[in-house]
Amino acid sequence: MTRSPSILFAGGCHVKGFPVGPEHSLARVALRSIGHPRSEDPDVLVYLNLRAGPALEQACRDRNTEILVLQLGHYETLPKLKRMFHLGPVSGLGSSSSSSSSPRLIREPTPDPSAHFELMVGERLVFARRLALGAAFRAVGLSHRVFNVPAVESALDVLLSGLSALPLKAILLLSPFSCPDPLTRSSRRLAEGIFAQAARNHGCVFVNTFELLESCAQGEPFFDNFADANHLSRFGHQRVGRLVGDALRHTIDAL
Repeated sequence: MTRSPSILFAGGCHVKGFPVGPEHSLARVALRSIGHPRSEDPDVLVYLNLRAGPALEQACRDRNTEILVLQLGHYETLPKLKRMFHLGPVSGLGSSSSSSSSPRLIREPTPDPSAHFELMVGERLVFARRLALGAAFRAVGLSHRVFNVPAVESALDVLLSGLSALPLKAILLLSPFSCPDPLTRSSRRLAEGIFAQAARNHGCVFVNTFELLESCAQGEPFFDNFADANHLSRFGHQRVGRLVGDALRHTIDAL
Protein backbone atom coordinates (compact mmCIF):
# COMPACT_ATOMS: atom_id res chain seq x y z
CA MET A 1 0.00 0.00 0.00
CA THR A 2 1.23 3.50 -0.81
CA ARG A 3 -0.75 5.17 1.99
CA SER A 4 -0.83 4.39 5.69
CA PRO A 5 -3.64 1.95 6.52
CA SER A 6 -6.23 2.52 9.21
CA ILE A 7 -5.15 0.52 12.27
CA LEU A 8 -7.28 -0.17 15.35
CA PHE A 9 -5.80 -1.57 18.55
CA ALA A 10 -8.49 -3.31 20.58
CA GLY A 11 -8.59 -5.38 23.72
CA GLY A 12 -7.63 -5.09 27.36
CA CYS A 13 -6.13 -2.18 29.22
CA HIS A 14 -2.66 -2.90 27.84
CA VAL A 15 -3.49 -1.29 24.50
CA LYS A 16 -3.79 2.09 26.23
CA GLY A 17 -0.69 1.62 28.34
CA PHE A 18 -2.17 0.82 31.75
CA PRO A 19 -0.69 1.43 34.30
CA VAL A 20 2.35 3.28 32.90
CA GLY A 21 0.40 5.78 30.79
CA PRO A 22 -0.81 5.97 27.17
CA GLU A 23 2.35 7.74 25.98
CA HIS A 24 4.28 4.54 26.74
CA SER A 25 1.69 2.08 25.41
CA LEU A 26 2.57 -0.82 23.14
CA ALA A 27 0.26 0.75 20.53
CA ARG A 28 2.34 3.94 20.35
CA VAL A 29 5.60 2.00 20.36
CA ALA A 30 4.38 -0.22 17.52
CA LEU A 31 3.16 2.64 15.32
CA ARG A 32 6.22 4.74 16.02
CA SER A 33 8.47 1.87 14.96
CA ILE A 34 6.86 1.76 11.51
CA GLY A 35 6.58 5.52 11.08
CA HIS A 36 2.79 5.52 11.07
CA PRO A 37 1.28 9.04 11.14
CA ARG A 38 -0.92 8.18 14.13
CA SER A 39 1.98 7.06 16.32
CA GLU A 40 1.25 9.83 18.84
CA ASP A 41 -2.50 9.33 18.71
CA PRO A 42 -3.24 5.62 18.07
CA ASP A 43 -6.79 4.47 17.56
CA VAL A 44 -7.52 2.27 20.56
CA LEU A 45 -10.59 0.53 21.94
CA VAL A 46 -10.18 -0.81 25.47
CA TYR A 47 -11.85 -3.10 28.00
CA LEU A 48 -12.96 -5.66 25.47
CA ASN A 49 -12.78 -9.41 25.96
CA LEU A 50 -13.77 -12.58 24.14
CA ARG A 51 -17.49 -11.82 24.42
CA ALA A 52 -17.15 -8.39 22.85
CA GLY A 53 -17.58 -9.48 19.23
CA PRO A 54 -20.62 -7.28 18.37
CA ALA A 55 -19.08 -4.14 19.90
CA LEU A 56 -15.79 -4.81 18.15
CA GLU A 57 -17.43 -5.42 14.78
CA GLN A 58 -19.38 -2.16 15.05
CA ALA A 59 -16.24 -0.24 16.01
CA CYS A 60 -14.41 -1.57 12.96
CA ARG A 61 -17.28 -0.52 10.70
CA ASP A 62 -17.51 2.94 12.24
CA ARG A 63 -13.76 3.52 11.87
CA ASN A 64 -13.35 1.89 8.44
CA THR A 65 -10.61 -0.21 10.03
CA GLU A 66 -8.24 -1.97 7.65
CA ILE A 67 -5.88 -3.66 10.12
CA LEU A 68 -7.10 -4.84 13.51
CA VAL A 69 -4.64 -5.57 16.32
CA LEU A 70 -6.31 -7.72 18.99
CA GLN A 71 -5.01 -8.07 22.54
CA LEU A 72 -8.08 -9.54 24.15
CA GLY A 73 -8.78 -10.68 27.66
CA HIS A 74 -9.39 -14.40 27.93
CA TYR A 75 -11.50 -16.28 30.43
CA GLU A 76 -9.35 -17.84 33.12
CA THR A 77 -12.21 -17.99 35.64
CA LEU A 78 -9.77 -16.24 37.95
CA PRO A 79 -11.99 -13.27 38.91
CA LYS A 80 -14.59 -15.69 40.32
CA LEU A 81 -11.92 -17.62 42.20
CA LYS A 82 -10.49 -14.41 43.63
CA ARG A 83 -13.90 -13.45 45.00
CA MET A 84 -14.65 -16.95 46.26
CA PHE A 85 -11.38 -17.30 48.17
CA HIS A 86 -10.81 -13.60 48.91
CA LEU A 87 -7.67 -13.59 46.78
CA GLY A 88 -7.40 -9.86 46.27
CA PRO A 89 -5.29 -8.40 43.45
CA VAL A 90 -1.56 -8.13 44.04
CA SER A 91 -0.21 -4.60 44.63
CA GLY A 92 -3.73 -3.18 44.51
CA LEU A 93 -4.14 -3.76 40.78
CA GLY A 94 -6.44 -6.24 39.10
CA SER A 95 -6.26 -8.48 36.08
CA SER A 96 -6.07 -6.96 32.61
CA SER A 97 -9.07 -9.05 31.59
CA SER A 98 -12.44 -7.34 31.84
CA SER A 99 -15.83 -9.01 32.07
CA SER A 100 -17.46 -6.22 30.08
CA SER A 101 -18.70 -6.93 26.56
CA SER A 102 -18.37 -3.29 25.51
CA PRO A 103 -16.18 -0.27 26.30
CA ARG A 104 -16.90 1.23 29.72
CA LEU A 105 -15.47 3.84 32.02
CA ILE A 106 -13.23 2.44 34.75
CA ARG A 107 -11.57 4.53 37.42
CA GLU A 108 -7.85 3.91 37.24
CA PRO A 109 -4.94 5.07 39.36
CA THR A 110 -2.76 7.88 38.08
CA PRO A 111 -0.36 6.47 35.44
CA ASP A 112 3.09 5.68 36.79
CA PRO A 113 5.75 5.36 34.05
CA SER A 114 8.27 4.09 36.60
CA ALA A 115 6.06 1.29 37.94
CA HIS A 116 8.09 -1.88 38.42
CA PHE A 117 7.14 -5.21 39.97
CA GLU A 118 9.08 -6.45 42.97
CA LEU A 119 8.43 -9.80 44.61
CA MET A 120 7.92 -8.70 48.19
CA VAL A 121 6.79 -10.78 51.18
CA GLY A 122 3.12 -9.90 50.64
CA GLU A 123 3.21 -10.94 47.01
CA ARG A 124 4.96 -14.22 47.92
CA LEU A 125 2.15 -15.06 50.33
CA VAL A 126 -0.56 -14.28 47.78
CA PHE A 127 1.27 -16.29 45.11
CA ALA A 128 1.59 -19.26 47.48
CA ARG A 129 -2.16 -19.19 48.16
CA ARG A 130 -2.92 -19.08 44.44
CA LEU A 131 -0.59 -21.95 43.68
CA ALA A 132 -2.15 -24.01 46.46
CA LEU A 133 -5.60 -23.19 45.13
CA GLY A 134 -4.69 -24.27 41.61
CA ALA A 135 -3.14 -27.51 42.86
CA ALA A 136 -6.23 -28.28 44.94
CA PHE A 137 -8.56 -27.79 41.99
CA ARG A 138 -6.41 -30.01 39.78
CA ALA A 139 -6.26 -32.70 42.47
CA VAL A 140 -10.05 -33.03 42.56
CA GLY A 141 -10.45 -32.88 38.79
CA LEU A 142 -11.68 -29.31 38.58
CA SER A 143 -8.94 -27.77 36.46
CA HIS A 144 -11.63 -26.26 34.24
CA ARG A 145 -12.61 -24.06 37.17
CA VAL A 146 -9.21 -22.41 36.92
CA PHE A 147 -9.06 -22.30 33.13
CA ASN A 148 -11.87 -23.56 30.91
CA VAL A 149 -10.15 -24.57 27.65
CA PRO A 150 -13.31 -25.44 25.62
CA ALA A 151 -15.00 -22.20 26.66
CA VAL A 152 -12.02 -20.11 25.55
CA GLU A 153 -11.72 -22.01 22.27
CA SER A 154 -15.42 -21.54 21.52
CA ALA A 155 -15.55 -17.85 22.45
CA LEU A 156 -12.46 -17.03 20.40
CA ASP A 157 -13.82 -18.93 17.39
CA VAL A 158 -17.14 -17.06 17.58
CA LEU A 159 -15.41 -13.68 17.85
CA LEU A 160 -13.03 -14.27 14.93
CA SER A 161 -15.80 -15.77 12.78
CA GLY A 162 -17.82 -12.59 13.21
CA LEU A 163 -14.86 -10.42 12.26
CA SER A 164 -14.29 -12.47 9.10
CA ALA A 165 -17.45 -10.95 7.63
CA LEU A 166 -15.91 -7.46 7.75
CA PRO A 167 -13.81 -5.94 4.95
CA LEU A 168 -10.66 -6.06 7.08
CA LYS A 169 -7.38 -6.46 5.24
CA ALA A 170 -5.66 -8.20 8.17
CA ILE A 171 -6.09 -9.18 11.81
CA LEU A 172 -3.08 -9.40 14.12
CA LEU A 173 -3.97 -11.65 17.05
CA LEU A 174 -1.70 -11.20 20.04
CA SER A 175 -1.17 -14.10 22.40
CA PRO A 176 -1.91 -13.58 26.08
CA PHE A 177 0.92 -11.91 27.97
CA SER A 178 2.97 -13.80 30.48
CA CYS A 179 3.03 -12.30 33.98
CA PRO A 180 4.49 -12.84 37.46
CA ASP A 181 1.23 -14.12 38.98
CA PRO A 182 1.77 -17.92 38.87
CA LEU A 183 -1.88 -18.95 38.55
CA THR A 184 -2.58 -16.47 35.77
CA ARG A 185 0.72 -17.31 34.09
CA SER A 186 -0.10 -21.03 33.94
CA SER A 187 -3.50 -20.28 32.44
CA ARG A 188 -2.00 -17.99 29.83
CA ARG A 189 0.52 -20.66 28.93
CA LEU A 190 -2.44 -22.87 27.98
CA ALA A 191 -4.15 -19.98 26.21
CA GLU A 192 -1.10 -19.32 24.04
CA GLY A 193 -1.69 -22.54 22.08
CA ILE A 194 -5.41 -21.84 21.79
CA PHE A 195 -4.78 -18.39 20.34
CA ALA A 196 -2.13 -19.72 17.95
CA GLN A 197 -4.52 -22.37 16.61
CA ALA A 198 -7.35 -19.86 16.28
CA ALA A 199 -5.05 -17.57 14.27
CA ARG A 200 -4.27 -20.44 11.89
CA ASN A 201 -7.95 -21.39 11.59
CA HIS A 202 -9.07 -17.86 10.75
CA GLY A 203 -6.13 -16.60 8.70
CA CYS A 204 -4.89 -14.13 11.32
CA VAL A 205 -1.31 -13.06 11.89
CA PHE A 206 -0.29 -14.55 15.24
CA VAL A 207 2.01 -12.42 17.40
CA ASN A 208 3.47 -14.52 20.21
CA THR A 209 4.00 -12.02 23.02
CA PHE A 210 3.94 -14.80 25.63
CA GLU A 211 7.00 -16.43 24.09
CA LEU A 212 8.77 -13.06 23.91
CA LEU A 213 8.23 -12.34 27.60
CA GLU A 214 9.08 -15.90 28.63
CA SER A 215 12.39 -15.65 26.74
CA CYS A 216 13.77 -13.56 29.61
CA ALA A 217 15.69 -15.32 32.32
CA GLN A 218 13.77 -15.81 35.54
CA GLY A 219 14.11 -13.39 38.43
CA GLU A 220 14.85 -9.72 37.91
CA PRO A 221 15.24 -9.84 34.09
CA PHE A 222 11.75 -11.35 33.86
CA PHE A 223 10.20 -8.97 36.41
CA ASP A 224 11.62 -5.96 34.55
CA ASN A 225 8.85 -6.51 31.99
CA PHE A 226 6.09 -5.86 34.52
CA ALA A 227 4.64 -2.97 36.48
CA ASP A 228 2.73 -5.30 38.80
CA ALA A 229 1.68 -8.95 38.98
CA ASN A 230 -0.44 -8.78 35.81
CA HIS A 231 0.50 -5.71 33.76
CA LEU A 232 3.44 -4.68 31.62
CA SER A 233 5.93 -2.06 32.72
CA ARG A 234 7.18 0.71 30.45
CA PHE A 235 10.03 -1.61 29.44
CA GLY A 236 7.57 -4.44 28.79
CA HIS A 237 5.44 -2.19 26.58
CA GLN A 238 8.54 -1.26 24.61
CA ARG A 239 9.50 -4.90 24.02
CA VAL A 240 6.00 -6.00 23.07
CA GLY A 241 5.41 -2.85 21.01
CA ARG A 242 8.50 -3.47 18.90
CA LEU A 243 7.37 -7.06 18.27
CA VAL A 244 3.93 -5.85 17.21
CA GLY A 245 5.53 -3.17 15.05
CA ASP A 246 7.60 -5.78 13.20
CA ALA A 247 4.44 -7.82 12.57
CA LEU A 248 2.61 -4.72 11.34
CA ARG A 249 5.44 -3.84 8.99
CA HIS A 250 5.45 -7.29 7.40
CA THR A 251 1.65 -7.26 7.18
CA ILE A 252 1.50 -3.86 5.49
CA ASP A 253 4.24 -4.83 3.02
CA ALA A 254 2.22 -7.89 2.05
CA LEU A 255 -0.99 -5.91 1.31
